[in-house]
Amino acid sequence: MKATQTLRQKIEGHGDTLQEQLEALSRINAPALSPIELLKAIQSILGSIQASRGVALMCSSSSGVESVAVEDDFPEELISHLTRLLAQPVTGEFDIVLTPYRLRVYPLGVAPGRGQMLLALRTGTLPRTMWTAHISLSLSLLRMKVATWQPASSPTSDLDTEQLARLYRILKVLEPTHGPVELSRLVLERLRPFVPFDVAGLLLEEGHGATASLAAVRPICKPLEAAFVSRILQEHLALCSDRNTFSGLDIKVLPPVGFAETQTTGHPDSPFHGPLKSRLSLPLILPGGEIIGRLVVSSREADAYGSEQLIALSTLVNHLGSVLRNRHILLDLERQAKLDGMTELYNYRTFRKLLSSEISRATRHGKPLSLVLVDVDHFKQVNDTYGHLRGDDVLKGIARLLLAAKRNEDIVARYGGEEFVLILPETSVEGARRLAERMRVSIEQSTLLKERPVTASFGITTCDGRSRATCDQLVARADAALYRAKGQGRNRVELAR
Repeated sequence: MKATQTLRQKIEGHGDTLQEQLEALSRINAPALSPIELLKAIQSILGSIQASRGVALMCSSSSGVESVAVEDDFPEELISHLTRLLAQPVTGEFDIVLTPYRLRVYPLGVAPGRGQMLLALRTGTLPRTMWTAHISLSLSLLRMKVATWQPASSPTSDLDTEQLARLYRILKVLEPTHGPVELSRLVLERLRPFVPFDVAGLLLEEGHGATASLAAVRPICKPLEAAFVSRILQEHLALCSDRNTFSGLDIKVLPPVGFAETQTTGHPDSPFHGPLKSRLSLPLILPGGEIIGRLVVSSREADAYGSEQLIALSTLVNHLGSVLRNRHILLDLERQAKLDGMTELYNYRTFRKLLSSEISRATRHGKPLSLVLVDVDHFKQVNDTYGHLRGDDVLKGIARLLLAAKRNEDIVARYGGEEFVLILPETSVEGARRLAERMRVSIEQSTLLKERPVTASFGITTCDGRSRATCDQLVARADAALYRAKGQGRNRVELAR
């Protein structure tokens, strides 16, 4: 309890504004605390804004239902009611009203080796919009703790030998190198023997986008597809503190799976319209607490899912979290290897690979390819006069201006020091000159430094695609043009001769 007391002292030292409370929640070191300590740490924050008056953390197990942690002012009649609820799977949030009490109940998933867990809050008087963010972040922390709670026995001890074999068949094909679409396909195509379903879906976030993949025993009608995806998305966003968590959603519908094994009636090619009467939906949570997706199974049969299926799906979700964590690590390493750390543009090594590829493509299709070298004028004076930090800001600003002016297919990289380079596929010398001139004017008219204007010089070369040029030859010709631009007064665009 010492860790909890120390954490309480740190949290209670913060002010009462919503932003400060959210920051306090985000700093909780959830992996280092037990579920009881984590609950009390969260309650010390929620209680301080009067968003709740009473908290209960309930857990089902083979020996019955236990109250893992209950606040003193949580009435016994509410505990009894929650105990009865835990006799069956709890898969969605809901309200309970037992006059004069009002509760909000949140399922937390299945703790390995223990069972289903849920959180119940006696809601207070604040408007719901004022504490939704706190609840969302708190639930993320608790669900992460429940999913990674390590009991004395193995995390898969509740699965029998046959289920373990089915789980292994799913996991053995998953690799961190698989993208969201391929990863979803591999999971959903092998999921049905592990947890039966008529329609299943997997939502995965990556970068600024997300992919929702669906699988069904036979083709599903468009209204059912739209409703299924919409509900997955709503459930996912409800747990994210940032509701604008991604900018685009790509929907993939896999070919029907396992029709021959089903007892459905009708032709296998006829669309399935539902209704879906049973549903299990669990978030995908990385070990750090970040929610990056959701796995859902649904059945046309009522009461199709019980504790056995809930434990199986929770176990799979926990393992998927590990695979996705490794993928995020791999993506971060790849990103660091490809990008310049300061400007976030491609680095020199990546530029050389991309240029070689574009030269091959231009030669193969007989299309022109232009290369532009950019050098910031008098950059040493900027560093000497205003310091290297201001100089770094100038380079970052120029990188943003170049990215803003380029076309989608163009490539911008940091060549080194104060030099940048652009690869312009299928661009003639005149097209490259017009683009470079726009960029030159944009830099000259910017306010990257308030004390003085910032300018840049440009050197351009173009290969027509009929004769193959090497990377070194193109760079040398563009560099010669850049040298002339510097020698003729800077802040200008010159073409290779």
